[in-house]
Parts: sequence; structure tokens; C-alpha cells
Amino acid sequence: MSIFTIKVLAANKLQPIVDAGIDLTQRLPNSSVSIVGSATDPDGTIASYLWTQIAGPTMSLLTPTNPILQINGLLVGTYQFKLTATDDDGLTGDDTMQLIVTGLNIAPVAIAGSDDSITLPISEYQLAGSGTDADGTIVAYSWRTVSFVGAGGNIQFVPDNQSQNPIIKGMTTAGVYAIELTVTDNDGDTGTDIINITVGTPANVAPVINSIGAMTSLGKYLGKMQGTLDISDKPQPWDFTAIITDVDAHDVSVVATLVRTFDMSTVWTDTVNVVGGNGNAVFAISGLTEMGQKESPEEYEMTLVATDAGALTDTEVRTFSIYDKNDETPVNGGMDLAVPEPLEANGCWTLWEVNFVVPAGQTGSIVENILVGTTSGLNYTNLTPGTYGWKFAVYNSGTPATESSVEINSTLSGGETGQLIFNRTALHSANYDEAPC
Repeated sequence: MSIFTIKVLAANKLQPIVDAGIDLTQRLPNSSVSIVGSATDPDGTIASYLWTQIAGPTMSLLTPTNPILQINGLLVGTYQFKLTATDDDGLTGDDTMQLIVTGLNIAPVAIAGSDDSITLPISEYQLAGSGTDADGTIVAYSWRTVSFVGAGGNIQFVPDNQSQNPIIKGMTTAGVYAIELTVTDNDGDTGTDIINITVGTPANVAPVINSIGAMTSLGKYLGKMQGTLDISDKPQPWDFTAIITDVDAHDVSVVATLVRTFDMSTVWTDTVNVVGGNGNAVFAISGLTEMGQKESPEEYEMTLVATDAGALTDTEVRTFSIYDKNDETPVNGGMDLAVPEPLEANGCWTLWEVNFVVPAGQTGSIVENILVGTTSGLNYTNLTPGTYGWKFAVYNSGTPATESSVEINSTLSGGETGQLIFNRTALHSANYDEAPC
């Protein structure tokens, strides 16, 4: 009989598995923390726990034998705590966690950009926002309008107001727009900044007289109102058009003035308002009595002045001549009358006048005084046949009055209608309008 001896050996014991919890970061003023640890024993049970501090400012551990460690009164610093667990076989295991405690959060700084300006019709602006955080990072941006003018309620941020650098649109009314940027850091704190965008009105631009159109009632295009025009059998008024533009779309007042260049007297004027500054100013010339003849047409100067709401102007001056071929030849055959120079009274030139007289004994009746500068001649109608003596006299307005004169003769066949023409010399033209002494 055989005898066997069987020895039963104890299995190897396994130590506990310990988890001291996740690493933590905490910011003051929160100075308390609960660190959650745990342990398991694969072949038994956990008999005890023990927390110890191995780094950082020395703290009082309130629950060192509990798997959940409670600490109060934390200071700024980096801590390490070790959890040791002992199982029912007396075996131990441990694990370490780290706790970082930081000071009060430094709020982020928003930078909305420097104040700027734009000028209408530009109504949008590219924003350029940024932010800094001394103890963290910027995680979000947000824009909004703080104040606006006019139709500011139509302001839009493109693509949206959460973008760092959106385009702001809709600033269609002049004024100051305050746009606020808010930045948020990784600790949830915010900072704000405002950019003021001034929207200005454009500098006023003067209106423009683009062209002068046709005198349509005359059936002839004058272009820039230059040249000589036959107005025979074409009754007044004569209409023409001035084309006006104004980039500011202001109302424009257009004043047209026609003067007779012989004496620079105003013979016609009119005003037309162009609403919105872009359109046609239509005029009708009337009241002209001096037409001239084909051999010696009457010259006129047209001045157009366009004035906008800002008092800026554009001026066009055009000179043209007209004649009526139905006019008779003047009785003196167009001959210049060599009138003596005006006399000087009281040391200066004086006003003077022309006196056309039919001498006594002659048939017909033409006696009239005319002020030099108001007409170039004297009309006559239906004189009987005969030889007429015409006396052309110049009187100054001094005391005593002085006369200078010249006489001519004209032989008429009867029934003529015409005009006696007075042609001033350059000297007379320069001095006739001096004020009396």
C-alpha cells in the first residue's frame, strides 16, 4: 500500500487597485475641494483608506481615511495627494492626483478697433475685432449696435454677429453709429469695447449745365447758342431747353438772362426749378424788340446760372445774333453819324441823349428824345414823299446844357417804314453811361 502526501499551497494574493481621481484645476475664490477616490480588491475587500499630501502648500486634510477627501482653505499653488488602500490580506495599493489652484481670473480685453468714418453713399464697414486674455484664451465674439441713427434698425452683420470680423451693413443715414464687441474667455468672463463709426454726407457737388438744346419754335438748332439766326416771320416766344444734372440730386434753380450786347441791357429773364437736380429746364424767350438786319444783325448774350441747394453754381454764357430780313433799310443808308464827342461839364462826363427832329417846314412828324443806351435808333412810319433833313443832337446833363449835333438829308419816295440808326463810336460807348456830377 502506497502512501501519498498532498500539499496545498496558498495562491498568490493580489494587491488593491487604487484610483485617486482625476487631476483638477480650481480658481479662487473657490478655496474648498472634494477629491473623489476609489479602490477595489480583485481577491478580497478594501479594509482601509489613507490620504497623504506629498506636494504643495501644507493643508489640513479633513477626511484623510475616507475615499472622498475634503479640503478647505486652499491657497494658490500646485498640490499632489496620494490615496493608499489596504485590503483584507494586508496588501496595499496607491495612486496620486494633482490639484492646481489659481488666483482670481483676469477678465479678457476686447478690441473693437479705432473709431472710423465713411461717407455716403457707402453704407457698410468691415469690422476688425480682437481680444486678449492674460490668463487664458478668447473663446467667443459677439457684436451688437449700441446706438444708431435714422434707419439704423436695418443694420446687419454679415455673415453674422458672432464672427470675429463681420461686415456691418445698413448705415444709410448720416450720423454716428456705436458698435459694441464682447469677448468671452475660457473662464466665462467677458470684456467689451465700442467702435464709433461716423457716417458723413458727401461734399456737395455743383450742378452742371450739360447742353443748351434747340430753339424749337424757330425750327433751327442753335447748338451752343452761337451764330446768326434768321427770325423773319417767326413770332415769339422762342423756346429752348437746358439739360441739367446734379449728382447730389438737390433741387436746382436755373436762371436764364438775355442781354443786348449793344448796351448790355437786360431784355428778358426767367427762372426754372429742376426738382431733384436732374432734368430739363425749358424756357421761352419773349419781349425782344431789337432784331437787326441781315447786314447788321442784333447781337445778344444768353447767361444761364444753375444753383443747387448748397448754393453751388454752374454758369454758361453764349452769344448769338438775330436779324429780320423784312426790316427796311434805314433812311441814312446805314451811314454812321459822326457825332462830336460829349462835352465835359463840371469836370466829368455826364449823361447825354439823342434828339431826332424833323426840321420845321418838312413833311412828316418825328420828334423824340431817347436816352442813349436804351435803343439804337428811332422808328418811323408812312412818311410822305420828299427830302427830309435829320438833325442828330447830343446834349450833356450839365448846367448849362450844351449841344453837339450833325445833320443829314434823306430823300424818300413816300410810304416807307423803317428806322433811323444811331451808331456810337467806341469813345461814346465807353463814356455815355458815366454818372452825373
